[in-house]
Amino acid sequence: MKIIRKQTDSSIGNWDKEHFQLLFSEYYPVTCKYIYSIINNAEQAKDLSAELFCNLWQQDPASIHTSFKNYLLVCARRSANRYLQQLSRERNRQEEVQQLIDLADEQTPDQHQQLVNRELKQQLEKILQTMSPIRREIIELKLLGLNNKEIAVVMQLSYKKVEYQLKSAIRELQEEIRLHPDLVFLLLPLLTALS
Repeated sequence: MKIIRKQTDSSIGNWDKEHFQLLFSEYYPVTCKYIYSIINNAEQAKDLSAELFCNLWQQDPASIHTSFKNYLLVCARRSANRYLQQLSRERNRQEEVQQLIDLADEQTPDQHQQLVNRELKQQLEKILQTMSPIRREIIELKLLGLNNKEIAVVMQLSYKKVEYQLKSAIRELQEEIRLHPDLVFLLLPLLTALS
């Protein structure tokens, strides 16, 4: 197999199907294991590794200036890190929503009201899910106490883009209040925090 690997590495200029299949069969298990060692999720590791090879198929092979194995492992590490960052952001968002729910529950000890608050919380989660990922992340960072300039630095966006997206998110929340007046008690504190 080492002879095939050398031939394959030196002749990948065309991404012909036969050579790509050889590369895939040799390196797919390696990338899966490496990604799994980082994220500790076998199914997601397989998905990320498969996505890595799909992206590779579309890429110009002449852009690879290192050994194929090293190149794939660097790409695999980046892919795994992006997945972990995305997972972390989603967990943080869920924790923030849960904190808002807990706060609402603390303020209304009545069991019926707690049930209503949980339903409102579910509606809030649905509203936030309909927003673009950028707006959700801006809301999350704003709730963490960051100002617009800090958010711009963290998200690597321009200050004006952060302002625009925040204003758009506020307008979306205001529209939800207009359409669903029962959400005013849940969304008003959020709007106040965002302003």
